[in-house]
Amino acid sequence: MPKSKGSRQKLESTKGTDSSATKTPCNTAANSLDVNSSLDYGTLFVERDVLTPKKLADHISSACQPDGDAPVKRMPDSIMLQIFGYLCIKTLCRAACVCRGWNHLVRQKPLWRHVDLSPYKITLPNIRKLVFAYFTDSVRSLSLTGFLQSVKNTECISDALLIELGKRCPNLSELCISSANLSEVDSSKLPPTLSTLKLFRCNYPMYWLSAAFKKSVFGALQHLDMSHSNGFGCRDLEVILEKPLTSLVTLRLTGCYRVADRGVGGIVSSCPNLEELGLARTSLSNEALQKIGTGLPKLRTLDLEGTVSKDGVMFDVLHLSSMRNLEELFLTGLDKYSGGVLVGLVNALPKLKLLTASKDVVSEADVQKMKNVCVMPSEEAQTAWKLNFYPQDKLKKLAALQSAT
Repeated sequence: MPKSKGSRQKLESTKGTDSSATKTPCNTAANSLDVNSSLDYGTLFVERDVLTPKKLADHISSACQPDGDAPVKRMPDSIMLQIFGYLCIKTLCRAACVCRGWNHLVRQKPLWRHVDLSPYKITLPNIRKLVFAYFTDSVRSLSLTGFLQSVKNTECISDALLIELGKRCPNLSELCISSANLSEVDSSKLPPTLSTLKLFRCNYPMYWLSAAFKKSVFGALQHLDMSHSNGFGCRDLEVILEKPLTSLVTLRLTGCYRVADRGVGGIVSSCPNLEELGLARTSLSNEALQKIGTGLPKLRTLDLEGTVSKDGVMFDVLHLSSMRNLEELFLTGLDKYSGGVLVGLVNALPKLKLLTASKDVVSEADVQKMKNVCVMPSEEAQTAWKLNFYPQDKLKKLAALQSAT
């Protein structure tokens, strides 16, 4: 039977009362939301449900525009991809939870070319989730930080993860692992496509890396950085350099105190195309300097900061005078060498562009004897020289600019 007119009026009045009575705190906050105001996510509820990122985005959008259409919704996907490209990995993963559209954009391959997880300590299960969710053939570089200095009995990498990276990321060319315990990891499981391998402050046993080289995993390795790895020494170099590494152009062994003259001899004989060599904070002798000066003609960068004389004899840096392609030389903190001899070395290097040296060894008078030199400002200006070398015509222009200012 049709309802009477009185009952219909009573029903309409009841509906009006209920709609006004069921206004939630979230609706009130959304109606009064200002663009520059902040929300307490823990106190916002929508229909007795915790406010999700999607609902929060909808509330902000409706508050920013009276018609409920926010500018971000009208942006093309290409612009949104450029914006997402500025986000860190943590923020990018949060953006994927906002809505389906953003989730689809976050999964686009250009956003996952260079994955830097080094600012975060992520456990192995969570890294595996990231790999399965976002890693594809677009990944070119990956950086991880382990738990070597932590009390947690966990790590960021395993054999299974390395195998999975090799399958999912066939174009991975750079892998950087810092502060990790690699004792339980097999180096032969490293992806064979790597051209850059950095193991910074990692803990691993002797001969750990030799398994990868024995199985010829690194066919295209160009850059190897084993800085501050106490377990790495001459014996490891002998195994690694058993066959010539003609593709290697960068080798950094900063802080590897086990590397001595015998290791330098292996580097010189097996890496003829080396362009950058880092031996800072190691222990060497004049014989090692002589081998470097005569056996690495293509070397452009040499780092000897803080290197100690093995036999206690003053370093003769003139052994490096035959390096015609040397462009950068770092000698800050180098033990026992003469500033006058360094002047002769600098004037004999035709392509030298940058030199750092300690002020307690190299005086201002020594600097004035160097050709085409310009003193550059640096953070360590009180204790060290930072010298740039320019052609004579450019040096005159710099002097004119300095006098004008």
